[in-house]
Amino acid sequence: MSLTTEIIETFQPTEKRYRKSDENGLFLEVSPNGSKTWKLAYRFQGGQRSTVLGSYPELSLEEARLLRTKAKVSLRAGVDPYPKPEKVKAWEPINDDWADVAKEYRDRRVKQGMALLTQKKMEILIRKTLPGLGDKPVKDIKPLDLLPILRQEEANGHYENATRLRTLMGQIFRYAIATGRAEFDPSRDLKGAVLPPAPKHHSGLTDRQQIGGLMRAIRGFDGSPTIRAALLLLAYSFVRPGELRLAKWSEIEDNQWVIPEARMKSKRKHIVPLADQTRELLSWLRPYTCKSEWIFPQRHNLKRAMSDGTLNAALRRMGYDSSEHVPHGFRTTASTILNENNWNPDWIEAQLAHVQSNKVRAAYNAAQYIDGRVEMMRWWADWLDNAEAEANSRFRSPE
Repeated sequence: MSLTTEIIETFQPTEKRYRKSDENGLFLEVSPNGSKTWKLAYRFQGGQRSTVLGSYPELSLEEARLLRTKAKVSLRAGVDPYPKPEKVKAWEPINDDWADVAKEYRDRRVKQGMALLTQKKMEILIRKTLPGLGDKPVKDIKPLDLLPILRQEEANGHYENATRLRTLMGQIFRYAIATGRAEFDPSRDLKGAVLPPAPKHHSGLTDRQQIGGLMRAIRGFDGSPTIRAALLLLAYSFVRPGELRLAKWSEIEDNQWVIPEARMKSKRKHIVPLADQTRELLSWLRPYTCKSEWIFPQRHNLKRAMSDGTLNAALRRMGYDSSEHVPHGFRTTASTILNENNWNPDWIEAQLAHVQSNKVRAAYNAAQYIDGRVEMMRWWADWLDNAEAEANSRFRSPE
């Protein structure tokens, strides 16, 4: 018997779920909680199927019958009106050779926003591994398979590359473990087998006249205003280039720049007191960033921070090669001048965010010596400006 709205309203819940049929497979299911649900039973390709159409009274009797009619039309055309979604298969790795896993790891890092320069460096390192490891399944690779590759880098005098290569190998093996293609990381057993790179000397100017000339050159840089501002802020703050490159406007708090611990080499939050010159510089720069979260965004992509190597390239463009001055060299410059002018060594070390090896001296909080550091950073900004003014007077055209 066909259902009517009046009949449906008489259906009351019971302890068990029950059904009341309409016609041609359409039925109403009444649950113990009182809910009423339209369902359609039908046959497709010899199999019995059913589907939920909707709840009553949100879906009326007339609307349910219309859906049933549409379903029957589809069935006559040989089409399942309510096909079940295909099950998503669990991801299974297809390739397990070193070359394939390394490429896969590289591709994932690229999707995560890896900088182009970092990508190129990674690809160069991966290529060095392919002759010896390329077609080997990652699960079969042993420490002794890796060692000749690292030894070759050492033989070429590329000690830093050897260290970076071992680190990259470990990252690829850990990815292989996470994706079920390896059980252990053989690169871990080579810790200590690779010579550490010699300590880097970051070239930095220490002569007052030369420093003044550098500040004058930066101020007159005809490239991007953002790059010019970045070099000036690097000079005034003498933070590490990586700490500056990823700076965000949210880190500027009143008269301080608070760098989060995640970006610090010391893994400790760091405070940079901002002199008047630095605050004025940031106020001037703000309109150029077009509301980007980054203080120094890329010129053509405001959603990404300035690329690694940009500041180095700018200094080269101004005529300073790596033997004279590099971005990291501003730290050498500031440390030398501040020490020569008898500023408290503890203030200087704290502002450089150097971690002391002595456990007592290593006790640190971000605001350590803050009053003295505020005074020191104000003096340092004035010293740079005065050195620049002297350089300008030397280059001023005679009247």
